[in-house]
Amino acid sequence: MCGIFGCTSFDKSNIEKARISLHSLEHRGPDQWHEFHDDSVYMGHHRLSILDLSDHGKQPMVSPDKDVIITVNGEIYNFLKIRKELESKHQFKCDSDSEVILFGYIEWGIDKLLEKIDGMYAISIYDISKNRTYLAKDRVGIKPLYYSNIDGQICWSSELKAIEKYYDNLKIDNTSVYDFLTYRYIPTPKTMYENVFKLEPAHYLEIDPTSNAIKKECYWSLKTTEQEITIDRAETELYQLLNKSIQEQMISDVPVGFFLSGGLDSSTIVSLAAKCHSDINTFSIGFSDKNHDETYFAKLVAEKYTTNHHVKTLNEPEVIQLFPNIKKWYDEPFADSSCFPTYVVSAYAKENVTVVLTGDGGDELFGGYNWYRALYSIKNFS
Repeated sequence: MCGIFGCTSFDKSNIEKARISLHSLEHRGPDQWHEFHDDSVYMGHHRLSILDLSDHGKQPMVSPDKDVIITVNGEIYNFLKIRKELESKHQFKCDSDSEVILFGYIEWGIDKLLEKIDGMYAISIYDISKNRTYLAKDRVGIKPLYYSNIDGQICWSSELKAIEKYYDNLKIDNTSVYDFLTYRYIPTPKTMYENVFKLEPAHYLEIDPTSNAIKKECYWSLKTTEQEITIDRAETELYQLLNKSIQEQMISDVPVGFFLSGGLDSSTIVSLAAKCHSDINTFSIGFSDKNHDETYFAKLVAEKYTTNHHVKTLNEPEVIQLFPNIKKWYDEPFADSSCFPTYVVSAYAKENVTVVLTGDGGDELFGGYNWYRALYSIKNFS
């Protein structure tokens, strides 16, 4: 996780204000910070080092001809494959996946770059020769990217709080308050402020930093065509895709661990990782209320695959003490109590590892929630 902040129509007299905004993201990238600015654009980056821990991987990253500058928050899982395509034409200085984005953009432009890369990312690219700035978000929207269009200036950031720091006159969007009270979250592209937005998944913005004109493009959509496929073939393909994904996401220059709940999703990920890697660290959160505690199941999986298993128990008094932190953790109103065990297990894992793989998203992909059954049971009714 890294932090990016930037703005167009940059006035150098606002450099300290820009830095204050950037440094509000220090918790996202405590290892290193750097900035770039000219008479048009400011770009800043707080780095959490995952690949290539040296200074060669620092950002903003600048092309050899100094025409293209990028900042990236995220990981590109197929960067080694793309790097091989680019090595004959471009001289790489580091092993960072971000440099692949830099040279990939120079070689192919924004559309083909986004077509090729696979990962979770929020990217900003400033192309001086074309007088264009691009903001792009990964296909399923894992990495956050906010942007504002206020007083003839475009700002962008990994977190809403950095934009809050930059402006003193943000106004609450009353329709977003209504949305939150209805849905318990604020749907994309809205935020709680007027003229401040979340960039949608699989979209990019093209910005003219002189006029601040914006063009939004959707670069990918999920194909939902039904396929005629046997159960055996589906099992084989699912296994291959899961295994490929796990192995790609374990490429790291820092320790990697796993959140293990004992459920099907996280247990599957741990089992596949254990086939190729030894000395795996797993982390579970338990509850003093035994009606909600599943650490017994996590322990069974950890023992089967001989992981270095770590368990921490959460009780009600601890949750009450953590409750005021929600405002610090989240940019917008948040109504999901799962944030408390997620925070505790993340802080616990941080003592041993820098990166974790989880089973998040499995229920959405494979119909794991009870309301999927309800939908299935009424599908024949209009």
